[in-house]
Parts: sequence; C-alpha cells; structure tokens
Amino acid sequence: MVYSNTLPDYVQEYLYISISELKKELAKCGIKALQATIETAYNAIDEDATFEKHRAKFVPEVWDQVSPINGAPADKVKQQHPIPPNGEVYLLKNPDGGVMVLQTTHPETQTMMPVGTGLAVANKHADMLAAMAAKQEIFTRVQDKVLEGDDYEIYAATQIA
Repeated sequence: MVYSNTLPDYVQEYLYISISELKKELAKCGIKALQATIETAYNAIDEDATFEKHRAKFVPEVWDQVSPINGAPADKVKQQHPIPPNGEVYLLKNPDGGVMVLQTTHPETQTMMPVGTGLAVANKHADMLAAMAAKQEIFTRVQDKVLEGDDYEIYAATQIA
C-alpha cells in the first residue's frame, strides 16, 4: 500500500486494512493465499489515488433552499424533506450536477447543522462515502492480483462456512 500524508486522518484510519482482514475477505470468496502474496498485492495499490478517484464522484455544496433539486422546485423538496429552523442543508452532487444526497441533519448526530457548518460536514460525509468505495475497490484489486498468480488455493463454499 502506498501511503501519503495528504488524506485526512479519519480517512486513513478507515482505509487501513490489516493483512488478517484481507485474508478474511479472501476466505469469504473461497480463496486461501500466502501472506507474502497478499502483502505484495496490497502494497502495489496507491491508496491516495484510489480514494481520490472515488472522492471526485462527490461534489459537496450547501443548498440555498431556493434552487430546484434534480428538477424539483425547492418548495416541493422542503415539503418532502423537513428542514430544521435556522438549520443548514447540504447536497452531495455527482460531477454532472445531479443531486445524490440531500442532508437536512448532521449525518452522525441527526441534529440540526447550524449555519456555517454544512460544508465542512458535507466534505466529511463525501470523504467517508468515497473511503467506503475505495476500501471495497482495494479488496477487489487485491483479490484480482492474488488470482493472477499461482500462490493460492480455491475452496468450496462449504469448506469456508
């Protein structure tokens, strides 16, 4: 795994994968591989680039509560998604501008987000969604790399249950 200090600590902590965790993930797929084979596959992955690829899929923005969302008028959106008084709302958009997430409360505490805090919370939310996707990609890439070599065994599903 190629590490750098550019990712926030909470993203690095989430993305960290131990070799034993990788072994368990491979075992779920019926694959047993040598530790050195798993380490080699894992160490070849650029964690930052994998994260950044997924992070680019999320564009955080504080909603002005006036602009339409995905073609729906703001009034209709507010009827369907109650907004706490004096609270801030954020959106996570895809790069083309389509809204994927409309968040009216803090995603961790489910409380109102005071004005001026929404963008920071939105960025952290986007970071965590990207980290989840990156971690899954890392598992898949390690599995693919292990299967490219000869140092693994395949087990029937009944043997790994």
